[in-house]
Amino acid sequence: MRPFIHISMICLCVISLLTAVALILGAILPDDGTILFVSGARGAQVVYLLDIDHKTRHILPNYPDVVGDDRLSPDGRYLLSETIVGGNNIEIVLIDVETGAERFLTGYPGIDFVPAWSPDGKRISFMSDRDGRLALYVLAVDGGSPRRLAGYEENDHAAVWSPDGQWMAFESDRDNNREIYILDIDTGTAHRLTAHDADDFAPFWSPDGRYVGYVSRRGNRRQLYRVDITTGASEHITGDTENVFRPRWLSNLESILN
Repeated sequence: MRPFIHISMICLCVISLLTAVALILGAILPDDGTILFVSGARGAQVVYLLDIDHKTRHILPNYPDVVGDDRLSPDGRYLLSETIVGGNNIEIVLIDVETGAERFLTGYPGIDFVPAWSPDGKRISFMSDRDGRLALYVLAVDGGSPRRLAGYEENDHAAVWSPDGQWMAFESDRDNNREIYILDIDTGTAHRLTAHDADDFAPFWSPDGRYVGYVSRRGNRRQLYRVDITTGASEHITGDTENVFRPRWLSNLESILN
């Protein structure tokens, strides 16, 4: 019995380790019992679905770039990925999580990349150079033509949907300095939220849509701030001795994961 117990303990430890790694690097599907994650254990980057309750997993097609909150659809059924076509074009692909079936959402000679889901899962946003310059577009998942939202002479990046799906926060150098903006998705009208000599970047929304958090390189550190989208008032959140990377707001509104 001892060898069996020993092997069982090893298997349990391996599963626990995979779960821990998935929690750090992966995305939890909405049913709370499945985790999507990437592993290099087979010598190549492989995407897995891990069933926490039954301790089983199966392999998805080799799309290591899809793991992240913005790549998994709100209902957990689909993934967004970029793939290279014809050697020069980058297109956006919709992947069925259960079957691995793929459907191209874009098909333009050029670069379409950095897709992100709308909160209701009916649209995606992405960056494209289809009009000669990088610009922000929105596209219905069930079909239709992409609509340009922002990006002409300026560089607009890092767009994130508001929780209600009515706005996007993004960073731009349209005023010759990297600042945070919000954009009305219906009208395309953009408003600047920050105005500082330092670069402001990496926007993310609070769960209630009242604030946009962002990182600012003021002094020698990457500091964390939040700005009230109604009043425009900014607040410094972290101490001067900390460097901030990839912050995300937790659902209790008072906590930010860095």
